[in-house]
Amino acid sequence: MSDLGNARYVHRTRLALLLMLLLFPFVIGGTLRALHSLNDDVLAWTASSATARHELEWFAEVFESQSAILVSWPDATLDDPRMAQFAETLLRSAGGESENGRLIFDVVTGRELYDELVSSPLSLPHEEAIGRLRGTFVGPDGRATCAVVLLGEGAAVEARGVLRRIRDAAEQSGVATDDLRMVGYVVETAALDTAALETLYRLAIPSALLVILVAWPCLRSFRLALLVWLAAAFCQCSCLATIYWINGQMNGMMTVLPILLMVIFVSSAVHLINYYQEAAKESGPAAACALAVAMGWFPCLLAVLTTAIGLGSLALSGTLPVREFGIYSAIGTSMTLVVLLLVLPGAMHLAPHVPSKSEDSAEACPAGNVASRWSWDPLALFIERRGTLVLAAFLAITMVCGVGLTRLRGSVQLTDYLSDASRTAEDYRWFQQTIGPLLPVEIVIAFDRDCPLSAVERLDLVRDVGRAVESMPGPTASVSLAAFLPDPGRPGGSRTRIRRGILNRRLEARTEALALASPYLARANDQELWRINARLQGLDGQRYEETLAELEDAVEPVVRNAREQAGNTVSVIYTGPLPLLAECHSTLIRDLIVSFSVSLLLIAVVLVVGLRSLRLGLLSILPNVFPIALVFGILGWLGGAIDVGSMMTASVGLGIAVDGTVHYLTWFMRGRRSGLSRNAAILNAYRHSARAMTRTTVICGAGLAVYGFSSFLPAARFGWIVCLLLLAALAGDLLLLPALLAGRVGRVLFPDDQEPHNPEMGHPLALGSLRNWLGLLLANRGVDRGYLRRACFISTASFLTAPLRAVERIRCRRLNHGPFLGPAPVFVVGHWRSGTTFVHQSLCHDPAFGYVSTFQSIAPDWFLIGGTRIKHLLSRAVPRTRMMDNVTLSLDDPQEEEFAVAQASALSFYHQWAFPRNARRYFERYALFEGVPESVVRQWQEVYLGILRKAAWRAGRKRLALKNPVNMVRIRPLLELFPDAKFIHVYRNPYTVFLSTRHFFHRVLAVTQLQRIDHDEIEANILWFYEKMVGGFLAAKSLIPPRNLVEVRFEDFEAHPMAEMRRVYDCLELPGFDAAESRFRDYFASLAGYEKNRYDLDEDAVGKVERHWQFAVRQWGYERPPTRDNAFPGTNPC
Repeated sequence: MSDLGNARYVHRTRLALLLMLLLFPFVIGGTLRALHSLNDDVLAWTASSATARHELEWFAEVFESQSAILVSWPDATLDDPRMAQFAETLLRSAGGESENGRLIFDVVTGRELYDELVSSPLSLPHEEAIGRLRGTFVGPDGRATCAVVLLGEGAAVEARGVLRRIRDAAEQSGVATDDLRMVGYVVETAALDTAALETLYRLAIPSALLVILVAWPCLRSFRLALLVWLAAAFCQCSCLATIYWINGQMNGMMTVLPILLMVIFVSSAVHLINYYQEAAKESGPAAACALAVAMGWFPCLLAVLTTAIGLGSLALSGTLPVREFGIYSAIGTSMTLVVLLLVLPGAMHLAPHVPSKSEDSAEACPAGNVASRWSWDPLALFIERRGTLVLAAFLAITMVCGVGLTRLRGSVQLTDYLSDASRTAEDYRWFQQTIGPLLPVEIVIAFDRDCPLSAVERLDLVRDVGRAVESMPGPTASVSLAAFLPDPGRPGGSRTRIRRGILNRRLEARTEALALASPYLARANDQELWRINARLQGLDGQRYEETLAELEDAVEPVVRNAREQAGNTVSVIYTGPLPLLAECHSTLIRDLIVSFSVSLLLIAVVLVVGLRSLRLGLLSILPNVFPIALVFGILGWLGGAIDVGSMMTASVGLGIAVDGTVHYLTWFMRGRRSGLSRNAAILNAYRHSARAMTRTTVICGAGLAVYGFSSFLPAARFGWIVCLLLLAALAGDLLLLPALLAGRVGRVLFPDDQEPHNPEMGHPLALGSLRNWLGLLLANRGVDRGYLRRACFISTASFLTAPLRAVERIRCRRLNHGPFLGPAPVFVVGHWRSGTTFVHQSLCHDPAFGYVSTFQSIAPDWFLIGGTRIKHLLSRAVPRTRMMDNVTLSLDDPQEEEFAVAQASALSFYHQWAFPRNARRYFERYALFEGVPESVVRQWQEVYLGILRKAAWRAGRKRLALKNPVNMVRIRPLLELFPDAKFIHVYRNPYTVFLSTRHFFHRVLAVTQLQRIDHDEIEANILWFYEKMVGGFLAAKSLIPPRNLVEVRFEDFEAHPMAEMRRVYDCLELPGFDAAESRFRDYFASLAGYEKNRYDLDEDAVGKVERHWQFAVRQWGYERPPTRDNAFPGTNPC
């Protein structure tokens, strides 16, 4: 290497290797400590923000509940002396505390409890004592029993140490280790730790070697392969050491980090080497290194950044291990880029050289010629000729799989973490068969201080709840304080009353002592809390939500009966693992949607900025959404469930899969910038990037697929699902993306010079509901051929914003239901071009009013989470003035809420802007509500109310000022929603309105219509709409109380705005005019230079108005204006 530039990179590589060598002892030390700190607290795998989690923590604090391990063995019976010996030995060996606190608190055996029940003072018969303990401490046969090891505060941290002590105590008591059976959450914690460490020790090195082996065709140099492997290993160890230095503790999912960082590093290295080989062909080996870095550093930066975003989005999860995995994997991914750019450039000269060949350019290659090298040309030719077929196939697959997505469900069970054949699962099944059900639910009956129930009546209620639990289908059991107290019998004869009275006095006298001594009674917050420990069947694949619902259905009637006597002084709380796991099922799906949506949005923004093209950025997302829909859709169709491991894969797969798209588009745009046609640029991208993309996919897939053999099931599912996602992403990048570029989308976004280009791609339906848009297409039988570009844009934008709607629907679900909060709105009504906008905007300058903004109207389903960033991006596409006049326009200005109704549903007349041939049908159905059932009116009211709820919430529950011309004919349904609503009716000279409305319709339809319609039909519609709207309002305005209606003549408002505004406030009894007066004056002063549109009034226009609108001319006392050739004054801000 004689080139000085290359020598500079070699020198940098040597310095980087020296620095890595110096850091090696610290990195290895941190890595070993991190591995030693591995601890998978089972509760940590549940959502820390879940309500059930907080209730469980409250329960543990109030009842001072300790975690426990159930211990038994075959032939462990009530008469087995080894049980007492085991308890004594374990307590003796557990004396003292560890550095993390006390490990074992106490040991309780079934024999101890049995002896307590059959001896004084209870002196229960044998059968009754066994009955009270059956299913919890004694098995169904009445003989098998177990010991309950109550754990101290340090047990969760030293789970494996606790189990080791239990095994030692059992062995000293004559129980073989292989015969010992243990269950409990600490047992599961230790099992998870063991499985995770086995995964790391057993699979990390084979997977790393497999990655290097698969990458060998690209590397083909032992020194280069060794350097890449060592640099990747340094990144792996540095990330693990960072975990220890920052957090101090690993969890099981972090065992996937090493191979994940390995495949990210090696795949990035393969792409950079690919740039080097291409540069060597163009400029020779001497300058190839510098040229490769210049060409490749930014695509590699984008690829690694999108991967880090995909991983980092997991930090939004409510599950602590997932959250930590997201944070540290994003840090580790960033490390790989730094190490890659420091180490690899100086070693790329070791890569095999591709001989420089004088190949024809892609532009010069005829479509029928296939290059002599093993090439991608046949595939490029197929895409060029059959791209539409490919798109149709991908669309069909996506739609079918999309249905499967709706069938997904969350799952958090023991068998989601450990194999069904594992020793822990076997012990679990053995205990359920030998002793009783193990899935615990804590039922807490809370009695207020003023509860009228006596102590014995409270005991009756607790016993009845326990019996209700035991009456449920399947194996069930319960234990409470009632099991250790005498049965008072039911109220009846005098002897029973005496016995119940005596027991009641004893209980009341001993309540404080029992609350201190018994784990089943406590006092907190002026309440007396009785605990029933219910046990239900687990490991049978049931939905925990359904099981919890069945339990509540069994218990609630008993509690309801008690409330009939005691009122609301009796309440019930369900806590414990079952409610927590039930809530975590929905949390998993929510985390999946949120993390994927956020990563999709951020990655799209990064790509738009990084590729410096909105078109490229949005286009690059489509082929990477397809793998998610495909894999998770198939999983849904197969009845699969989303567990913690699979929940993480959507964001991770998206982040990694985008890498190939970035490199493909980089080569595509290089071809376009060099003057290649679109099809030739597609071929150029295939030739220069497809092989590297395939290699990196195989590298990543092979390395992660090895983890599919892990005994730690979250890691196994993570490995094979990401592998499938990457294979599907490769198909998307090599088939779907080129088909998009070659087809109509490509012609629109990247037109060749000879192709017509229409830059007008905006549309008011673009940011609305995808389901609503597809329904409109179906109802209107598609769009006319000349408007396919608009339809394509709407479909793409609706699809890309779908995750935002899903997230807002989840986060803001409370706003979608319930009563409207705030004063009744003020409705500004009037025909188009009558001055309603002027009056509405004037009113909105009063800070006491809220309104629906332009941004809210175009994004009604996601504006709350859209925030300022997305709005800022959209603001660049918004014109400064409205298309029909010179009124300024911004996303924060007041807007008609009818646009929001159109975006959110099919129940809007404003769909006529897209489908004008059906304009009258939309008006009759969704303005007049003629020919539709009452349910449609109710549905429209609910949609409308939902939009106003969110607008009112965003405005701080101020009174809303709303403007909607269509509301002129909706007086009755509006009054049903808001009986105290105020109405401002604005009217204007009908001759002026006709000219202005005609101009308005033509201008708006020119950029919104998806159907052709001739001018005569538009004009006929305008005349018909006015008759219906104005006539309908005049007929219905009597429904409005006089004090709630004011009518404004626009010409008066224009001439004397302040006086008219004061009259509006006075007539409607609106407060605050004086406070807002200065704002009104400033606004009116700002309009001093406004230039109105001007129109020519001819005899034809006058005749049409007089034939159709003469009733309005007479109603408001207007006169026919003169017809002449000069301009007729148009409209002020309307």
